[in-house]
Amino acid sequence: MLLECDGERLRRDREALGLTREALVELGRDGNAQAFSVSSLRRAEKGAASYTKLALIAKRLGLPPSRYLRGNQTQLPRFSLEGTWHAFYAEKIDGNPPYTVVEVLHIHQNNNHIEGTYTPIESSHPDYLGERSFHMRGKIYDDFVLGQYETDDDSSQGTGYYILKAIRNWDWCEGFCTFYSDDATIASSLNIWIRRSSSEFQLMKKQAFNKIRQNMQKMFLIAPIVSGSVSTSDT
Repeated sequence: MLLECDGERLRRDREALGLTREALVELGRDGNAQAFSVSSLRRAEKGAASYTKLALIAKRLGLPPSRYLRGNQTQLPRFSLEGTWHAFYAEKIDGNPPYTVVEVLHIHQNNNHIEGTYTPIESSHPDYLGERSFHMRGKIYDDFVLGQYETDDDSSQGTGYYILKAIRNWDWCEGFCTFYSDDATIASSLNIWIRRSSSEFQLMKKQAFNKIRQNMQKMFLIAPIVSGSVSTSDT
């Protein structure tokens, strides 16, 4: 869907940086598919663009896309999560030490709503069984995203929620996820998403791994649920 945008302001901001359309497009490539074309930029400067393309253009100008939206469209999110991400978190099963899990996350965005699919690709647990995929959905509020996920087979195991704050030019999201684990416990973990198309992806991947590992023991929690009714001594 194309949005009405302030193309004249967009053009002035580009020219204020001394950039031709072609030069701005090259800045937006990052060596990957997360880019925009000269025709997309020309269309935006004439006053029409999809939110995803407008967010990419604004990002390369170092400005929020809301700067170029007209009327009530300014209520749209400040950034776009559209694209491919790697998601990091910790998990713990059957009393064993926690271990890291990495998933590929493909996100589609419609205004401030997102949906997508997680697929596990890596784990520090040698016997981790990560064949299942997880469907996720969520909503962007200001500079954070809140949502939930569940398995494609509707199993209760793996169902959970997440809340993350977008930082580092919207290429890094960090917060927590809480989920129903495979051993029937409710657990919470530090949760990090990094944008696959970022020019700093390899660096951020190392940083995400280190942060999850360093905080795995103190930031991984299991809810202290006791079966049966609560005794009077607990009240």
